[in-house]
Amino acid sequence: MEETTIQESTIFPVEYGDFALHCSDDVVCHFPRHLLGYMSGFFKDMFCLPDVSVNDVPLRVTEASRTIELLLQHIDPKTKTPDIDPRTIIELLEAARKYQVSPITEWFERE
Repeated sequence: MEETTIQESTIFPVEYGDFALHCSDDVVCHFPRHLLGYMSGFFKDMFCLPDVSVNDVPLRVTEASRTIELLLQHIDPKTKTPDIDPRTIIELLEAARKYQVSPITEWFERE
């Protein structure tokens, strides 16, 4: 069995936040849990579940790090919102819908 190498995101490294997302390409992005819960209905609901421990291991997500990093950049008040990129917009909008991040779809409609 081949062993995979997990890499830390260069945009959202360990010290960036207290919640970890393990992307499909084995990159781990760290983001502040309170901000993720505030901006995403999906994570807000997940963090409110009484018997779910989400602090011990990174949460596996089906998206690649390019998409998750872009999603996080759009909801991070410390980061300038990236311009619309035709190569990534479909994946970003799909992730925004999946994780219930309405500010991204609203931003796209305004642009």
